[in-house]
Amino acid sequence: MISSEIAQMIVDRTMAILSYNINVMDENGIILGSGDTKRRGTIHEAVKYRKNPADHLEIHPKEVKKWNGVDQGINLPIYYENRTIGTIGITGPPGEVRKYGELVKMTAEMIIEQRYLLDQVQYDERIRREFLYQWLEDIYANDREFTRKADMLGIDLEIPRIVICVFPPPDRNSRDYLDQLERKIKTHLRPQELVTVLEDRIVIIKTIVLSEEYETKLKEWIRFLHLPSSYVGTPASDASEVARSYERSLMTRKTAAATSIKDDVVFYGHLSLEVLLYDLYQKDGFSVHQTDAQLPEVLIATLKTYVECNGKSAKTADKLYIHRNTLQYRFANIQHITGRDPRNVRDLFYLYATYVLFSSFKEQEDLIQ
Repeated sequence: MISSEIAQMIVDRTMAILSYNINVMDENGIILGSGDTKRRGTIHEAVKYRKNPADHLEIHPKEVKKWNGVDQGINLPIYYENRTIGTIGITGPPGEVRKYGELVKMTAEMIIEQRYLLDQVQYDERIRREFLYQWLEDIYANDREFTRKADMLGIDLEIPRIVICVFPPPDRNSRDYLDQLERKIKTHLRPQELVTVLEDRIVIIKTIVLSEEYETKLKEWIRFLHLPSSYVGTPASDASEVARSYERSLMTRKTAAATSIKDDVVFYGHLSLEVLLYDLYQKDGFSVHQTDAQLPEVLIATLKTYVECNGKSAKTADKLYIHRNTLQYRFANIQHITGRDPRNVRDLFYLYATYVLFSSFKEQEDLIQ
């Protein structure tokens, strides 16, 4: 149960304090770690053949000849979880080294416990990440195995959740920064919530209470942590909808970039129309625009603001810092150029899709090229 690595770690740390040689043996008396490199891998016969592995064993000068390759000293059992897993020995006159015995034994047991705890934490973290990747990518190779991992991690698959993707700015998109951000987020997660670094982003699977206030509460939480650009998917009522929430959070990010949205927190629900149209644009090229006359930028900006203001003319005019009559004049110009009146809902939808969004998507595409 004691690895050679841990055994040598015990030896090195102990001998940095004591001026005596230290040996660490497994249950069979094989020396796994020693200050005397020649003894590593050999058998400590006195330890191997003692009657009870839990006994303290002292070897005095007159007893040395009874055993092959054994020096005088004391040997004490090492315990882990109430069972003997090995032996630690101090080479030297028993009368001199006996006083260090319990201290060395306790040090060895502490190092072993810390190492196994660390290994367990790392194992749990690996399982957690594998589980999370499977969940996000919707690749349950074995549903029973996925459920078993959820049980192991104490994850309730039936409670509502939502996925948040956090993207740091390009100048801070290093692995060190992402790891640091992940650790920060972990300290503010509830037991049923998960976070991981995935490529260039932080992905959070957060629990929510499905109500009209969930968006407000999420935004407050994100801003409380001072997280960089965050994109929120759709609520998932159970585990089967989490992958879709993740996919939509990524689509929200792409669409927000294409439409030059600068908000630090963007919800899919606020951009669902834009996401749909952007998807159509990517697949079909938005061919509908090709038969229409192009609008000047000022009129495209007017349409965009009009939609953002939910079709309220007074609010639109105020936001654009123009007179209401000027706004009506612009609407008339749009109708003259396109044959469509933005004050009509169906026409407004067409104009928004083919002019505002196409202009944004095309501009983003040109920037990438």
